[in-house]
Amino acid sequence: MKFVADANVLFTLAKPDSASNAILASHKLKLIAPEYALAELRKYGNELEKAAGKNFDSIIEDLNKKVIFSAISENKVKEAKRYLPDPKDADYLAIAIENNLPIWSNDRHLKGQKLVEVFNTKELIALLGERK
Repeated sequence: MKFVADANVLFTLAKPDSASNAILASHKLKLIAPEYALAELRKYGNELEKAAGKNFDSIIEDLNKKVIFSAISENKVKEAKRYLPDPKDADYLAIAIENNLPIWSNDRHLKGQKLVEVFNTKELIALLGERK
């Protein structure tokens, strides 16, 4: 299965003992995220380093093994902004629409749009359990 991972999921993937990493280890998930997510992660680099117990470059190197970071056209992002209360999430919605993928996010407001499905971590675990 393939999902768009938003920033909060990427943050948890930086922590070695997170539920998100356990999900990836036990299921064959493929994750994609917009390149914009790297800028979001960089803003919180110090916090990430503390949580992960390693330097930022190592965190990004590890994430690149788990996630494909992809460019998205500005027109797609502009279109996605019309459907969201938080314009910072438009890149995630745009890449989900462009690739016809659901989003893995723990942000409730993403569920307000009806263009793609959004699963929080608990819902994703339930979904994956059903598919075994």
